Amino acid sequence: MLHADRIYHGTPYSYAGGTSEAFLDYAIEQDCSDVHITVGTNLAVRRYGVLHILDERPSAEESLAMIYTILSNDEIQRV
Repeated sequence: MLHADRIYHGTPYSYAGGTSEAFLDYAIEQDCSDVHITVGTNLAVRRYGVLHILDERPSAEESLAMIYTILSNDEIQRV
């Protein structure tokens, strides 16, 4: 169960946009354990157990492009 006190909106860790590699670099620099890329929603990262909802909301095409650059060809075939 996700508790409201474990979600932070308007995070000071705002990602400035760009490529999926830049987003992953950002997550690594911020010591995040997870990245969340979901079509139609804002990007999010989990840092020290707290989910940070970022201001950036990529389009469906941008979200899919970000996801596909992370997945292997075998993983893409299963999507």
